[in-house]
Amino acid sequence: DWSSDVCSSDLVNTMYGLREGLALVAEEGLENCWRRHRLCADHLHSGLRDLGLELFVANPAARLPTVTTIKVPEGINWQAVAGHCMKNHLVEISGGLGPSAGKVWRIGVMGNNASIKVVSKVLDAFKEALQAQGWKA
Repeated sequence: DWSSDVCSSDLVNTMYGLREGLALVAEEGLENCWRRHRLCADHLHSGLRDLGLELFVANPAARLPTVTTIKVPEGINWQAVAGHCMKNHLVEISGGLGPSAGKVWRIGVMGNNASIKVVSKVLDAFKEALQAQGWKA
């Protein structure tokens, strides 16, 4: 039946995507890839601190380089900030999940987004969105 063809097609596309992603990592080198992600996460964390924000995971050794959670300050509408970033800069900032919903933002630094240029763009968009909410860093 046609539904099994759709699933097979999805699986084939997923395998091609996985193959391409692994080829990119192999070309860059796994250690270089890890280093790039760590440098970009450190740049993001530093920029967020400069904005006067607090990271949700207090212990730096426990933080992931691929996803950063930031505490939403009192009086700031987290959805308005995320919406501003998407609408004005095409920067996606997610909210928390489960018990952290409405309390944190989540910013991913993975793959092509793990570049200093992209992280700087995210920080600029985030700063502008916070200022639009009245945040004074």
